[in-house]
Amino acid sequence: MDYQISTEEMKINEQIANMMAEQSIELDYMLPDYCPEIFKVLRAQMKPNIISERISGNKLVIDGVADITVIYLGGENYRLNRIEQKQTFTKTVELGEDCDGCFVSIRANCENFSCRAQNSRRLEIKGNIGLGIVIYRNKTVCAVCGCPQLQIHHKPLQVCDKKFFVSKEFAIREELQVGSGKPPIKEIIDYNADAFFHDYKLLANKVICKGELQLRTIYLSEQSSAPEILEHSIPLSQIMDCEGVDEDYICTCRFEVVKYDLDLQVDQEGNCAAFSVEIGVRVYCEAAVNHEMMAVDDCYSTSYEVETESDTCTVEMLTGELKHREIWKYPFKMNQGALSVIYDIRCHAANISYQTDQGKIMLMCNLQVGILAADQENIPVWTEQFLPCEIALDEVVPDVALSFIPQVTVRSADYHMLSAEEIELRAELEVTGLLYTRKTVQLITSVTPQEDMPKTRADDAALRIYFADAGESLWEIAKRYNTSVAAILEQNDMEKETLSSSEMVFIPIID
Repeated sequence: MDYQISTEEMKINEQIANMMAEQSIELDYMLPDYCPEIFKVLRAQMKPNIISERISGNKLVIDGVADITVIYLGGENYRLNRIEQKQTFTKTVELGEDCDGCFVSIRANCENFSCRAQNSRRLEIKGNIGLGIVIYRNKTVCAVCGCPQLQIHHKPLQVCDKKFFVSKEFAIREELQVGSGKPPIKEIIDYNADAFFHDYKLLANKVICKGELQLRTIYLSEQSSAPEILEHSIPLSQIMDCEGVDEDYICTCRFEVVKYDLDLQVDQEGNCAAFSVEIGVRVYCEAAVNHEMMAVDDCYSTSYEVETESDTCTVEMLTGELKHREIWKYPFKMNQGALSVIYDIRCHAANISYQTDQGKIMLMCNLQVGILAADQENIPVWTEQFLPCEIALDEVVPDVALSFIPQVTVRSADYHMLSAEEIELRAELEVTGLLYTRKTVQLITSVTPQEDMPKTRADDAALRIYFADAGESLWEIAKRYNTSVAAILEQNDMEKETLSSSEMVFIPIID
């Protein structure tokens, strides 16, 4: 018999690596001659940024830079001073297999960081950067899709066949004014930029991302010893090229500040009422879409034995985009005692993880909270704590393996004074990401009928009676009795292939 076995190429998205790597940072820093001597280090922070990544064979090469900022009190008058240093790094990660052509997603976090003053002009800086690495490959499987001479079992699957990770770096240049009612700048103490994603729009092969830069500048003036605060907002808009993306895709995007340079603009009278900024921003986009595929996971012949080969694949199904916001409150005790004023509050999420319980997602992280303030003697102080945070997400997920790379953004941070030594911290948290479920399936890739091994019947009966249990599959019954599902459906005037209750089934025996 001439068996007309047809095959088709099925595209699936396969996660081939989900790992952590670590990069150490060490720096012996000597203060330039123009910097005041160190009396006390108030705040030392390290922010890692990924500049580029590339895969070559079984190696992933990551280039990045650690932005190190140190705020310290000078030896005279306890004045605030700022030091900046950029430490570049390159990390090579062994992947264990050839991953050319794969997509990679990398998240960098500061795992630990310390800065000690060895003397009045020397700092010893050490830290570790945690790199969360996820690698995907678009895989093509040539699978059996049909054969008129065989009994074929199709299993419909919703599969995320394509997933894209794209990124792009761009620069923002602006000249900003101090504004009316604010004294001129004498010295910049600290500055920070946060980038927030707002919305996206999909066009053919392009993703338009919109967001906002929020700048916060702390400076000293001639008029007062207390720091002044400036806040500016700059809109962001960027077009990402993403070949193959259309309106059916679902995206999650984020902006990250990778560079921030600030220059004061001094007029002819020596006053500074403006400054220019150059900010490097990187936008990341993850895009995915599902399609339905009819997978052949079983087959047989009613006349001959058959030999099959199959491929086991782990497939993902996109279940949707997660967006969750909530106000998180926590009592915060000052380590330095009573305060006279709070100048600035910083808050960001680190050590993000999650777990599922009875279809619900519980997200865990640490909120790193830092407060710049003045004590009762108006001496600047810095207090910092890592606060445990749990967020119960509303999304209901199936009781299967979940794939999720959560992004936790602190949209804003404020406080309410409970006493001179304690505040109530209020942080608006946003959790975003794409949710996937993962399952393992078997696809039949080839079928070889064994015509020299014909099947024999146990008797010559043309019809048999079978007492089936609720939940039984007609496919398994048909395969057991060497008949077809179509024949059983027609003989018993049935429509569904899974029995909803116990019943007697007539089984026609076919050639």
